[in-house]
Amino acid sequence: MSDRMPGLPAYKVPPLKGQLSDLILFGTPDMWFNRIAELNAQLVKAIEDWGKDIRAKIDGLSTSQAAIIGGSIGVVGGGPLGSIVGGLAGAALVDVIKDWLDGKLGDLLEQLWAAHKKLVEAMQACIDGIFGNPEKLMSLGAGYQAGQSALGDAGFDVAQKTDSLEIYWEGRAFTAYKGVARQQGDAMKVMASKMGSAAHLMADAAEMIQQCWSDVIQALVALVADVADTLVGDIEITKLPTAAVTAPVGVIVDGVNFLNAVVTAMREVSIQGRNSGFMAWTELTGGDVALDQSKWPEPDGLASSVYKNDDNWRITDR
Repeated sequence: MSDRMPGLPAYKVPPLKGQLSDLILFGTPDMWFNRIAELNAQLVKAIEDWGKDIRAKIDGLSTSQAAIIGGSIGVVGGGPLGSIVGGLAGAALVDVIKDWLDGKLGDLLEQLWAAHKKLVEAMQACIDGIFGNPEKLMSLGAGYQAGQSALGDAGFDVAQKTDSLEIYWEGRAFTAYKGVARQQGDAMKVMASKMGSAAHLMADAAEMIQQCWSDVIQALVALVADVADTLVGDIEITKLPTAAVTAPVGVIVDGVNFLNAVVTAMREVSIQGRNSGFMAWTELTGGDVALDQSKWPEPDGLASSVYKNDDNWRITDR
């Protein structure tokens, strides 16, 4: 049950510098949801900062830059738009170019936000595909461990007191009592062993879920880092007319494809976990070592009446 998710594709982009690639442990669904929300917020900020940076460059456009950009888009120099602005120069030309660049920036941002929307939908699918709760599973496991310890202590106590009684008592009553005590002690050992196995099952299931969640987060860490890296490059304002967001959009699309594959893998893990967990749990209630008829042994009436009858107890000579 502790195997990693089957068929999960590798997201090859390295994480942020200094980012640990070790298992990220999430004890509760809320912790996992919050981390996904944090990473999405980082991605949103990267896109917004990119837009603000270019917006600031557009606002600070100089006359010489406007002339260069105007020539490249045909506003001046006899291009297709030349008849509209004619011999515009100076502030008038700057205003026309700013308006054009605003439209260009809007188109680029629209592509980025459209890709981001698909990513958010893929992230939501991961959240919808969540299964299990590691914290609750570990709490259950701790309960089974406590039960195992309590039964072990009780079994030891019964055996010790039976040995002590044998020093001072004998007869049919003690013989009957000793047989019942041994039967009860054996039952305690069986239950203690099964509770220990149940605790391991809970731990294995919790680890499987945590690893699954960690794989998703590691992929998103790498994705956000990659998108941010492709957006932080300094874009010269004069090259904005031919600028494109193909690289970051492509990275986001790759991330969407990855998360879609993750959802499929999560479903497989959920199904496998339920099936293998059910089989393992069924084995705990049966198998080679089990309580007879899955019931706690009760002293038969004869043995009980014998060891409860004081006339059957005698003090030994020891």
